[in-house]
Amino acid sequence: MTEQWDDSARRAVQKRATGMNHADAVAAEAGLRDVRQRQPKAYCLESAWHQNYLDCELAEWQRLIRLLSEDGFDVYLPDKDPAVRERTHANSKDE
Repeated sequence: MTEQWDDSARRAVQKRATGMNHADAVAAEAGLRDVRQRQPKAYCLESAWHQNYLDCELAEWQRLIRLLSEDGFDVYLPDKDPAVRERTHANSKDE
């Protein structure tokens, strides 16, 4: 189940980040981090799921921020993202 959270969160962040520059991505990550910090401790399965999902999103934002800080990445585009290309390649092998 965790792998599904990871993949779903990763795709959602990548979709939202498309066209963003480094500063925009940092601001989006900071907003999500603020939301996550205000979350109460998990008291049921649903809130635990939500916290795990937010953690996965935060991890992906942090990865994208590092990627956007590299030379050659003015804005985020999934087709320039090595992780997206790798996952697409792996998925095509599975078919």
